[in-house]
Amino acid sequence: MDEANFLAGASYRHFARLEAQSGLKFLPNTPWFNAVLLRAYLELYHVDPSHDPVYLLFIKANLEYAWKHARAADLSFSPDWTGHIDLDSDVRWLLDQAAMVELYALLDKIV
Repeated sequence: MDEANFLAGASYRHFARLEAQSGLKFLPNTPWFNAVLLRAYLELYHVDPSHDPVYLLFIKANLEYAWKHARAADLSFSPDWTGHIDLDSDVRWLLDQAAMVELYALLDKIV
């Protein structure tokens, strides 16, 4: 458990980047990777539900922000959850959209 908690903290410190304009921390512009990371955080939470769900809440906050700021007119998501990438770009990756569905589905069960 000590090693699992250490790795969870280290991954958060490594991947959560501070975005200057909002003052919030965001995950990288790789929703598919963020879904894999969430799966790992969920495994840790399942092993010890009394553990502070700080990592789950962090991802949930990122998703809530993306819902409000990082969706195009067609409701597809930008991989940049800050909403700073051109939302009207014609380029959207199905892998990113599918990852967003997975992220919401996984978090819906817990938080």
